[in-house]
Order: sequence, then structure tokens, then C-alpha cells
Amino acid sequence: MSAWPEKYVDAAGVKTRYIDVGTGDIALLLHSADAGSSGALEYRHNIEPLSKHFRVIAPDLMGYGGTDLPATRPLKTSQAFVDHILAFTEALDIRRAHFVGNSRGGLISIAVADVRPALVDRIILVGNAGGAVSKEYMDHQIAMYKDIRPTHKDVKFFLSGSYHDVERHVPPPVLDQYVANAVVQYAGYDRIGGLPVDVPDLRPQLAKTVHPVLFVFGKQDERWPPSHDALEVFLNTPLSRFYMLSDCGHHPQTEAPNDFNPLAVGFLSGALDAR
Repeated sequence: MSAWPEKYVDAAGVKTRYIDVGTGDIALLLHSADAGSSGALEYRHNIEPLSKHFRVIAPDLMGYGGTDLPATRPLKTSQAFVDHILAFTEALDIRRAHFVGNSRGGLISIAVADVRPALVDRIILVGNAGGAVSKEYMDHQIAMYKDIRPTHKDVKFFLSGSYHDVERHVPPPVLDQYVANAVVQYAGYDRIGGLPVDVPDLRPQLAKTVHPVLFVFGKQDERWPPSHDALEVFLNTPLSRFYMLSDCGHHPQTEAPNDFNPLAVGFLSGALDAR
């Protein structure tokens, strides 16, 4: 159960759950594709602090949390996620927003900024440097997680690859929520025959972006190791900043909120620009 009122909207035929708190410029928070993820769950330490400065909107991605899957299996997951978020912004009449994207949410943010640049103000990419993982990496990930089912054991195993200290950052009540979400999520996958796994190469889009970009990485990120060309992508991205936080894995916004929240506020408000 979310700590904030849950709202629903029809986004091009997909019933979409979201959190909407605060006032002012919009900060759209897009979560990862971890098993059992949702907007309120993976931004649980950020929504309240950020809502003191922005109107914070945190939707559940297609098939996650309280958001439906499409009726049939999409041919390409990445494009289906982007189309869903574009439809979501249209349904809420969002004309412009900051995009904060963790992992898959980051890929969506980059793609939206490329195809609808007027919609996007500033971008924070958390644990994401534009995709383009190697075939060997993808094969390894698929082999590790292809048999995951929505049990406490399996979901905790999945999350142990995302959180640097899963025992600390995913206590039993939080794990219970991940599992409850995953039960619905995987039942949906079974119904439509699963979702294909694709990670597009969006580095060319980052290299020509006109939007200010903040990269935030966890030093101990196993899901997207910082050695995966992240620094090179940063160097080739105009108007960008790069921060790496220690003792963090793939979700630094959740693992180090006392560092992340003021950093996000400073960047999105433009206060960091003068430094």
C-alpha cells in the first residue's frame, strides 16, 4: 500500500496507476524494470522530499505495480514502454516536465527526449548510461533471471543484483511489497506470453541531446557496472554532470537519499548551474 493517494488514468487503453503530489514544475519519476518494481516503491525515499519543490508524478510502468499490460505481447519492449509514457503524459495533459529515470526508466527518458524534445526540460539518469549492453552481458542476465518466479526467495535474489546491501535496503515489509507486485506482474506475463528483453543503444541520442543531463551512479552497481562505458558516455553528452555515490548499487536514489535528494533538487531547479 502506497504512503500517498493512488490515482489512475487511461493511457491509450492501458489503465495506469500513479502518484501525484506537490505543486510547481513537474518532476516525472520513472522506475526500473526490477521484479516487483513500482513508482511509489522505488522512489519511496524521494517523493516526499522532492514534492516540497516540485509537482512529483510517479507512474507505474506498463505491467508493473498497478498498471496493466497491453492486451497482446509487444514486439519490442523498449518502444512499448516509451509509447506508454508518451500516452500517459498526454492523458494528464503534461506539456513539459523534468524526467528522472532509474535503469529502464532512464532509457525511456532518453527516448522521450529524442522524439518529443519540447516535452522534456532536464533529465536525471540513475544507473543508466544509454543502454548498448553487449550480447554476452545480456545472455548472462537472461540465464540468471529467466526462471525467476514471484516468490520471496526469487525476488530477493533478483534484488540482490540491484541493491548493494539488500538486507539493509529491502527489509521484510519492503520485500513483501515487491513480491506482492511481482505476483501480479508475472501473472500478466504468463497471460501474454512474457515480454521480450531488449536494451536499445541510445548513446547517439545522448550525444546530440539539447537537454541538461545529470548522471548518478552507485559505485557498487552490479546491474550496470560503472565500467560499462559510463564515463565515456558522460564525456560525449553535452550539458551533463556526473556523480558517483559510494556504498550504492543500482538504486542510489533509494540507497543514498540524503545525497540524492538535494542533488536532484539542485540540478532540476538550476541551482547547480552557477557552480
